[in-house]
Amino acid sequence: MTGDVQKTKILFLVSGNGGTLKFLNMAAKQFSYPFTVAGVIADRNCGAYEYALKENIPAEIVNYSKENDSQLINCLKRNDAHIIITNIHKILTANVLNSEKAEFINLHYSLLPAFAGLIGMKTVDAAKRQNCRFLGATCHRVSTELDAGEILCQGIYSVNWEDDIDRIYNKVFQIACLTLLNVLIGTGDRIYTSDDYILNPGFKFNPKNFNKDFWMKLKNT
Repeated sequence: MTGDVQKTKILFLVSGNGGTLKFLNMAAKQFSYPFTVAGVIADRNCGAYEYALKENIPAEIVNYSKENDSQLINCLKRNDAHIIITNIHKILTANVLNSEKAEFINLHYSLLPAFAGLIGMKTVDAAKRQNCRFLGATCHRVSTELDAGEILCQGIYSVNWEDDIDRIYNKVFQIACLTLLNVLIGTGDRIYTSDDYILNPGFKFNPKNFNKDFWMKLKNT
């Protein structure tokens, strides 16, 4: 594919710092993947919104609640995205989910259905309390029931709880990013392997592209 007009247009709904937004934007630019981050909608002033402005990604803030979803629906219609990634910290109404032909997908930092309903790395903290032996991430379709949509891809790795907790958080974030990317790549006959992580379905891209330099650059973005 050549040119953004032929690429899958991705829209982010955000509430936080925008780690996966930054990851996909960097990956799309550096490796010419067949998608582009076309817009950002935030429900508050947050790091993800500020990043979008800095990167000249169209962005706006909307007032959204389950009782008042009309502003978000109108905003989605104006953006005309193919895929909507829902990193917003709120449950989307049926009206929102049915308002667009776009596919709504979400990323969760656990192997669902484990630790459904927890936000961010609270899933890892819960896994540590139960001494889970594997950690991972799940990319799934969005439904009106929290973290209950059809699973599209999962990533997993064997955890060592003696590691520094920030290192564990970083590894979970990385595997989550790669899991999401795998869903967006979607096709390809070749399956790649990783020394660190396992994805199912398998890697549709070369995970070695994402080396220490890439992750450090992302962290400093």
